[in-house]
Amino acid sequence: MADGLEKLEAAAQDFRREADFDFVDPKRLAAVIDGLQGDLCKVLDRGRKRGDYQLARLSPASWAARTCAMSRHSAADRLCVGMHLDSMPETSAALANGEIGYQAASALCHLREQLGEKWEPDNEAEMVGYARQFSVEHFHACCRHARHVADPDGFDKDCAQDF
Repeated sequence: MADGLEKLEAAAQDFRREADFDFVDPKRLAAVIDGLQGDLCKVLDRGRKRGDYQLARLSPASWAARTCAMSRHSAADRLCVGMHLDSMPETSAALANGEIGYQAASALCHLREQLGEKWEPDNEAEMVGYARQFSVEHFHACCRHARHVADPDGFDKDCAQDF
């Protein structure tokens, strides 16, 4: 019996072969792809936890970048999302159900990482609501504002480093 990844590969091949791209709903396709990005993040995080990167004598981000043929910046993003997504049930469910996109989920996971102990899990549902409502650009601004409110010193420190 085929494992889950083999079934996914076969389904993707069938889609490419049979789909009429003139009539594919881009929003639905993006939701499927974004949900799979969330799954990739979890897979990479599990590899990081197992120490797979150590076998290659690389940093976790370099290992993920090389393994997935992406930049280290993109790999670091995937690792951050993978590290936090399971502990953020509202975000994880909204991403898996196509209610928010990967970029919004990533912004929330990065906010979670930036806030550390100052993260308030009770605020997650509200933030996911904003992610559903706002454009990605406006949601990033919302996350920056939330960071500034919850951790003004950390926000100012990061701004000074960016300057």
